Amino acid sequence: LETALRHGLRGCAYPLPCAEDVVCEVSLKGDGPWVGRDAMLCINLRNKCSSPRSVTLYSQAAATYYTGVRKTFLKRDHTCIELKPSECRPLDWTLTYDEYKEHLVDHASLMLNLFGHVTQTKQVVATQYSFRLRTPDLVIA
Repeated sequence: LETALRHGLRGCAYPLPCAEDVVCEVSLKGDGPWVGRDAMLCINLRNKCSSPRSVTLYSQAAATYYTGVRKTFLKRDHTCIELKPSECRPLDWTLTYDEYKEHLVDHASLMLNLFGHVTQTKQVVATQYSFRLRTPDLVIA
């Protein structure tokens, strides 16, 4: 609810409980994932405050239709991370070919949902990252 309020169009009816000490961003590694290969992404966790923070982060990947509607969950995982003051830590995240090959649909769209919390401040960390697997180029000789 707090994340929806932060990004929604209406103003907040009540103040949000805490500052954003920890920021989570997702990016593709290399040229991006290809159909038939493992999909590798990088999750960057950044501690913006001067105190250490403990983050519990849950992830779930899903195959989605081109409309964004989820077909099925592919992988669920969680991890606990200790961040030093002002530390930025990259986490490698991999979805293997065997985990997604049976569930690909139309445009080979996948979605990674990350959510969790900071132990010290109870801050909610949440992000959603949609991406497509690239298909090989068709070369007509």
